[in-house]
Amino acid sequence: MDIEKYNYSFGTEYRVFKDKVLIGIVLQVGDTNYYWNKQYTRIKNSFHEFDMIYSSVFGLRFLSEEREYGKEALKILFLNGMKANHNIESYDLAEAQTTHKLFKRNQVL
Repeated sequence: MDIEKYNYSFGTEYRVFKDKVLIGIVLQVGDTNYYWNKQYTRIKNSFHEFDMIYSSVFGLRFLSEEREYGKEALKILFLNGMKANHNIESYDLAEAQTTHKLFKRNQVL
């Protein structure tokens, strides 16, 4: 397994390769980790203790206990970005930094 590291002004991205095939991406921004693989995207925040996963197959799921108003707030903040990049096949590697900045402006990062 090989890992490529990219440092941005707002965080660090790791691209994981197995036999030269991209199998996962992790973006660390402060207390929040963003994960992409072939099946889904996931956002996990250790400070606010939320964990959510989105797949085009099963939709949005919360892996942490959330109240309904908390779920709605997290959906507003993150769901559009998760849908736009719902797995590594929809992830634009060449424009990753620009994409992250656009989502940051839209409150995804």
